[in-house]
Amino acid sequence: MVQIAEAGEMMQAERRLLMLVAALCLTGLFMVGLAGDHVEGMMLTVWRDATDPALYRLPRWLLIYVEDLTAMGGLPVTLSVALLAAILLRLLDRPVDAALMLVSAGGGLLLGMGLKLAFVRPRPDLVPHAVEVLTSSFPSSHATMSTVTYLSLALIVADRVSRPAVKTYVLALGCGLPLAIGISRVVLGVHWPSDVLGGWAFGTAWVLLCRSVAFRFQPAH
Repeated sequence: MVQIAEAGEMMQAERRLLMLVAALCLTGLFMVGLAGDHVEGMMLTVWRDATDPALYRLPRWLLIYVEDLTAMGGLPVTLSVALLAAILLRLLDRPVDAALMLVSAGGGLLLGMGLKLAFVRPRPDLVPHAVEVLTSSFPSSHATMSTVTYLSLALIVADRVSRPAVKTYVLALGCGLPLAIGISRVVLGVHWPSDVLGGWAFGTAWVLLCRSVAFRFQPAH
């Protein structure tokens, strides 16, 4: 009973944290919206040469790194990570966690695609796109999918480790990767900052919902 109570308290703390993150992202989205297109445009052009927006101020090696980093939020990578993690968790006899990974990723994909169809926001046209894009702009699928995949996996792993340093490191990765991937989308000129903020917010909210449901099916120890 003590362990169940402790798990419940941890879930409450986690829920409050995820709600705070989603609220901060939505607040940022609202503030960026109030600031207008000028501020969003500045965030897109600050990385580019003032005379030729096709040219970057960044070193070539850093731009290559950003292009590689953004791929970590693409559907092939995030869905593969979710599937492989789910298989591993099932082999480790963690069926609820395995299902959580699959539902988080699959539901995040459907959520993001549904929102894109609802908003149909055009991609930024202030600067040339550094990578190819095929869908509408809001919300960023890379921000959404990296959040639901890497944050979900980090929270699952953090639940199973006891050392605070390891737990902190895992959670930092789970939050840091979506953060870096989202920023990369703005640097590459394929998303407005508000697209990324929306992806982070919706992704975090979806993770919160999935984990709240999954907690009810966790076996008692």
